[in-house]
Amino acid sequence: MIAREDYRGPLTKAAQAMFERADRRMGLAGGVCASPPRRVRRGVLSHSAAERALAEIGLSRARLRQWEEFGVIELRRSPGRHRIVDGRVLDHLRLILALRTAGYSLRDITYLSLDGPPTVEILRRRVAQVEAERALTLPLRLGASALRPRRESLAAAA
Repeated sequence: MIAREDYRGPLTKAAQAMFERADRRMGLAGGVCASPPRRVRRGVLSHSAAERALAEIGLSRARLRQWEEFGVIELRRSPGRHRIVDGRVLDHLRLILALRTAGYSLRDITYLSLDGPPTVEILRRRVAQVEAERALTLPLRLGASALRPRRESLAAAA
Protein backbone atom coordinates (compact mmCIF):
# COMPACT_ATOMS: atom_id res chain seq x y z
CA MET A 1 0.00 0.00 0.00
CA ILE A 2 1.39 3.37 -0.98
CA ALA A 3 1.21 6.07 1.64
CA ARG A 4 -0.76 9.16 0.75
CA GLU A 5 2.37 11.29 1.10
CA ASP A 6 4.36 9.08 -1.30
CA TYR A 7 1.67 8.94 -4.01
CA ARG A 8 2.74 10.92 -7.09
CA GLY A 9 -0.04 10.05 -9.54
CA PRO A 10 -3.19 12.02 -10.28
CA LEU A 11 -5.70 12.07 -7.44
CA THR A 12 -8.51 10.25 -9.24
CA LYS A 13 -11.69 8.96 -7.65
CA ALA A 14 -10.17 5.47 -7.54
CA ALA A 15 -7.04 6.75 -5.77
CA GLN A 16 -9.16 8.75 -3.31
CA ALA A 17 -11.29 5.66 -2.57
CA MET A 18 -8.12 3.61 -2.04
CA PHE A 19 -6.84 6.11 0.52
CA GLU A 20 -10.22 6.25 2.28
CA ARG A 21 -10.29 2.44 2.56
CA ALA A 22 -6.76 2.46 3.96
CA ASP A 23 -7.75 5.13 6.49
CA ARG A 24 -10.79 3.11 7.57
CA ARG A 25 -8.64 0.01 8.00
CA MET A 26 -6.14 1.92 10.08
CA GLY A 27 -8.89 3.51 12.18
CA LEU A 28 -8.10 7.05 11.06
CA ALA A 29 -11.48 7.97 9.59
CA GLY A 30 -13.02 10.27 12.20
CA GLY A 31 -11.43 8.31 15.02
CA VAL A 32 -13.91 5.45 14.66
CA CYS A 33 -13.42 2.37 12.54
CA ALA A 34 -16.96 1.04 12.64
CA SER A 35 -19.06 -0.05 9.73
CA PRO A 36 -22.63 1.19 9.51
CA PRO A 37 -25.18 -0.98 11.32
CA ARG A 38 -26.52 -3.81 9.20
CA ARG A 39 -30.18 -4.60 8.90
CA VAL A 40 -30.64 -8.33 9.13
CA ARG A 41 -33.69 -9.74 7.44
CA ARG A 42 -35.31 -12.83 8.81
CA GLY A 43 -33.74 -16.01 7.46
CA VAL A 44 -30.80 -14.19 5.86
CA LEU A 45 -27.42 -14.37 7.52
CA SER A 46 -25.46 -11.20 8.18
CA HIS A 47 -22.08 -10.79 6.52
CA SER A 48 -20.10 -12.19 9.45
CA ALA A 49 -22.59 -15.00 10.05
CA ALA A 50 -22.39 -15.92 6.37
CA GLU A 51 -18.59 -15.95 6.62
CA ARG A 52 -18.74 -18.28 9.63
CA ALA A 53 -21.25 -20.57 7.92
CA LEU A 54 -19.14 -20.79 4.77
CA ALA A 55 -16.03 -21.48 6.85
CA GLU A 56 -17.92 -24.17 8.78
CA ILE A 57 -18.67 -26.11 5.60
CA GLY A 58 -15.16 -25.47 4.29
CA LEU A 59 -15.82 -22.91 1.58
CA SER A 60 -14.34 -19.47 1.04
CA ARG A 61 -16.08 -16.41 -0.38
CA ALA A 62 -13.73 -16.52 -3.35
CA ARG A 63 -14.71 -20.13 -4.11
CA LEU A 64 -18.39 -19.22 -3.78
CA ARG A 65 -17.84 -16.40 -6.26
CA GLN A 66 -16.04 -18.77 -8.66
CA TRP A 67 -18.83 -21.32 -8.49
CA GLU A 68 -21.40 -18.63 -9.15
CA GLU A 69 -19.46 -17.40 -12.19
CA PHE A 70 -19.05 -20.96 -13.46
CA GLY A 71 -22.80 -21.54 -13.20
CA VAL A 72 -22.87 -24.22 -10.53
CA ILE A 73 -25.01 -22.12 -8.19
CA GLU A 74 -27.23 -19.10 -8.62
CA LEU A 75 -27.43 -16.70 -5.69
CA ARG A 76 -30.08 -14.12 -4.97
CA ARG A 77 -28.90 -10.56 -4.50
CA SER A 78 -29.93 -7.87 -2.04
CA PRO A 79 -31.00 -4.43 -3.29
CA GLY A 80 -27.38 -3.39 -2.67
CA ARG A 81 -26.24 -6.24 -4.99
CA HIS A 82 -24.72 -8.32 -2.16
CA ARG A 83 -25.01 -12.09 -2.34
CA ILE A 84 -27.66 -13.47 -0.01
CA VAL A 85 -26.50 -16.55 1.89
CA ASP A 86 -29.26 -18.35 3.75
CA GLY A 87 -30.04 -21.90 4.82
CA ARG A 88 -31.20 -22.87 1.32
CA VAL A 89 -27.89 -21.77 -0.18
CA LEU A 90 -25.91 -23.60 2.51
CA ASP A 91 -27.80 -26.84 1.79
CA HIS A 92 -27.10 -26.37 -1.92
CA LEU A 93 -23.40 -25.81 -1.22
CA ARG A 94 -23.17 -28.90 1.01
CA LEU A 95 -24.61 -31.04 -1.79
CA ILE A 96 -22.16 -29.59 -4.30
CA LEU A 97 -19.29 -30.27 -1.90
CA ALA A 98 -20.50 -33.86 -1.47
CA LEU A 99 -20.44 -34.35 -5.23
CA ARG A 100 -17.00 -32.72 -5.49
CA THR A 101 -15.76 -35.12 -2.81
CA ALA A 102 -17.22 -38.01 -4.80
CA GLY A 103 -15.08 -37.00 -7.77
CA TYR A 104 -17.45 -34.92 -9.88
CA SER A 105 -15.97 -31.92 -11.67
CA LEU A 106 -17.71 -28.56 -11.71
CA ARG A 107 -18.55 -29.12 -15.36
CA ASP A 108 -20.20 -32.47 -14.52
CA ILE A 109 -22.23 -30.81 -11.77
CA THR A 110 -23.23 -27.96 -14.08
CA TYR A 111 -24.41 -30.41 -16.75
CA LEU A 112 -26.76 -32.19 -14.33
CA SER A 113 -29.36 -29.63 -15.37
CA LEU A 114 -29.86 -28.48 -18.93
CA ASP A 115 -31.72 -25.26 -18.12
CA GLY A 116 -29.41 -23.47 -15.68
CA PRO A 117 -27.71 -24.28 -12.41
CA PRO A 118 -28.80 -27.61 -10.91
CA THR A 119 -31.51 -27.34 -8.28
CA VAL A 120 -31.29 -28.81 -4.80
CA GLU A 121 -33.59 -31.68 -5.82
CA ILE A 122 -31.36 -32.64 -8.76
CA LEU A 123 -28.27 -32.53 -6.54
CA ARG A 124 -29.97 -34.61 -3.82
CA ARG A 125 -30.91 -37.28 -6.36
CA ARG A 126 -27.34 -37.42 -7.70
CA VAL A 127 -25.84 -37.61 -4.17
CA ALA A 128 -28.26 -40.46 -3.37
CA GLN A 129 -27.16 -42.27 -6.54
CA VAL A 130 -23.51 -41.83 -5.61
CA GLU A 131 -24.14 -43.14 -2.10
CA ALA A 132 -26.08 -46.12 -3.50
CA GLU A 133 -23.24 -46.92 -5.90
CA ARG A 134 -20.73 -46.72 -3.06
CA ALA A 135 -22.87 -49.01 -0.92
CA LEU A 136 -22.95 -51.58 -3.74
CA THR A 137 -19.23 -51.45 -4.51
CA LEU A 138 -18.02 -51.38 -0.90
CA PRO A 139 -18.76 -55.09 -0.19
CA LEU A 140 -17.12 -56.00 -3.49
CA ARG A 141 -13.99 -54.12 -2.51
CA LEU A 142 -13.95 -55.68 0.93
CA GLY A 143 -14.58 -59.12 -0.52
CA ALA A 144 -11.77 -58.83 -3.05
CA SER A 145 -9.26 -57.75 -0.41
CA ALA A 146 -10.44 -60.48 1.97
CA LEU A 147 -9.84 -63.17 -0.67
CA ARG A 148 -6.32 -61.98 -1.43
CA PRO A 149 -3.79 -63.65 0.92
CA ARG A 150 -1.58 -61.39 2.95
CA ARG A 151 2.20 -61.60 2.91
CA GLU A 152 2.40 -62.42 6.61
CA SER A 153 0.13 -65.43 6.22
CA LEU A 154 2.12 -66.65 3.21
CA ALA A 155 5.39 -66.35 5.13
CA ALA A 156 3.93 -68.23 8.10
CA ALA A 157 2.65 -71.01 5.85
CA ALA A 158 6.12 -71.50 4.29
